[in-house]
Amino acid sequence: MRNMTAGELKNAVNGAIYAGREDETVTRAVIDSREAGKGDVFFAMKGEKNDGHNFLEQVFSSGCRMAVVSDEEKASKYAERDGVTLIMVEDTMKALQTLGTYYLGTLGLKTKVGVTGSVGKTSTRDFLYYVLSGKYKTARSIKNYNSETGLPLSITSFPADTEAAVIEMGMDYKGSIAILADIAEPEIAVITNVGISHLENFPEEGREGILNTKLEITKNFNDDSVLVINDDNDMLATVDMKARGIKGRLVRVGSSEDCDFIVKNVEDKGISGIGFDIEHDGETCHVELPVPGAHNAINAGLAIAVGCLNGMTMQEAAAGFSMTELTANRLNVIEKDGIIIIDDTYNAAPDSMKSAIKTLMATPVPEGGRHIAITGDMGELGFESNRGHGEVGAYAYKMGVDVLLAIGEKSYATYKGWANEAAVEGHKIRIATPEGGVPLIVIDEETGKAAEHFPNKEMVIEGILDHIHEGDCILVKASRAMALEKIVNRIIDNK
Repeated sequence: MRNMTAGELKNAVNGAIYAGREDETVTRAVIDSREAGKGDVFFAMKGEKNDGHNFLEQVFSSGCRMAVVSDEEKASKYAERDGVTLIMVEDTMKALQTLGTYYLGTLGLKTKVGVTGSVGKTSTRDFLYYVLSGKYKTARSIKNYNSETGLPLSITSFPADTEAAVIEMGMDYKGSIAILADIAEPEIAVITNVGISHLENFPEEGREGILNTKLEITKNFNDDSVLVINDDNDMLATVDMKARGIKGRLVRVGSSEDCDFIVKNVEDKGISGIGFDIEHDGETCHVELPVPGAHNAINAGLAIAVGCLNGMTMQEAAAGFSMTELTANRLNVIEKDGIIIIDDTYNAAPDSMKSAIKTLMATPVPEGGRHIAITGDMGELGFESNRGHGEVGAYAYKMGVDVLLAIGEKSYATYKGWANEAAVEGHKIRIATPEGGVPLIVIDEETGKAAEHFPNKEMVIEGILDHIHEGDCILVKASRAMALEKIVNRIIDNK
């Protein structure tokens, strides 16, 4: 954030100086008291469990000199403290969001892109960043800051000379994207897909409710706005902007010949990345993407489409991919002592899990090496949870995974899916019950391949080194709450 005075800040958030000086300056906004320090302004947020006002002493003791507050009784204790500036507002959450909108408006932006989707939005955000960086001084959302509080924090981190803003928007419930759209007001919106993540929050509407919520990103569209979608997604393929009363125009990216940008000839090179062709207006561009995962061809195609909407050629847009580095824990490839680890522990849904398994199997291993998939629970799938996990297990078997380690209560369905698929194939399976009955093990006697189910990751962390050896390629993937990066760290630190 550029230097901002308390006077400008209080005007931006519709507040008032409660104590201190209007000429006090800050360069960063924070909501975590543990991160507050010199040059920061702390927003005292009131949550369900914690109230930021209760941490003001810690904040000011750490060197932070400014805070935005809403509780006068608690703030009054610091009104006379030397060097402390307090800005009083009605609602600190709303104030932070208003600051995000204000700050974005002060930047000399030439383009503003919002991106959302059930899976793939962070990778697509990164692709957009590298594409647009070929033409503009570009900034993107930081870390996983894509929520009602995270998004404005991301925006205020953008440098003052930013020309292109790439803003990630996460969804939790109906209306959540609309809030973010009001903050960022994107001119170009990208939707990567509509899956079953967060389905439990839409018990009546199902995936249609997820689609409608994703489309809230167009809330502030005008006639010049553009919505870019993944046409290969069954739900997004049904979008008719005119019928829905959405202003602007629609750009479709997908494998169909009817798409505006046609992605074809996808070559999965395992951990080395992918290659594909993209066609637009009769011209074809070949793309080499140094990022694993065949699904990323569409995500990269979405980014190329946005580049072209900003006056770039497909070749100019694709050139940015040579610099691509994805956010941590997303198909991150680690090689350690002859073992290849594909760390994709940030998030998971059935489609992305299958795609990661496909990448695993496209990665060659030496003789004696095995393809091992360590998968954990996928959250927020609602009534589709058992089916989604079961499909992943069945897919792992069909793809030829040598060893499947399924972790977590929900992942029992993954283990069962593997066993059921083996039975469908007519293979004889054998249940191996170790002492104590944990883990559950099922072995395909014809191929020697096996699946195991563990109730928790601690059991795997303890015994993982007994499961692997030189030459193995290991995929580790689950929803964020599973924290399976601890398994990755165990392998790295001990092999």
